[in-house]
Amino acid sequence: MIKAQSNFSEEEKSGILKTLNEADSALKYFENTSKLAESNKSKSEALTRSLEDLKAAKAQLLHAEKMSSLGVLTAGIMHEIQNPLNFVNNFSKVSKEFFGRNEGRIRQRKFRSCKSNC
Repeated sequence: MIKAQSNFSEEEKSGILKTLNEADSALKYFENTSKLAESNKSKSEALTRSLEDLKAAKAQLLHAEKMSSLGVLTAGIMHEIQNPLNFVNNFSKVSKEFFGRNEGRIRQRKFRSCKSNC
């Protein structure tokens, strides 16, 4: 077996080992930092998508609220229009019934008035 001879002193060997250990620690730290940065990036993208979804939901909710308010307003307007129409319809029905029952009397009065005034 051949033995390799070292030209380094024990102190130099110790310094080299210390430097290698520090380099190994720095490399592990860099790898961990890279993993964290990648994880943060994916989380940031997920948060951005969530924010966009929330903004879209907010816009839809506002639109639905506006449409609901418009529906309530329209219903109120239609109610206010319908009330006078119902009054006119009811009054015309009552008038029609009245004139239907009293048609003979009305004709006789017109005839008498016409006789006296004509």
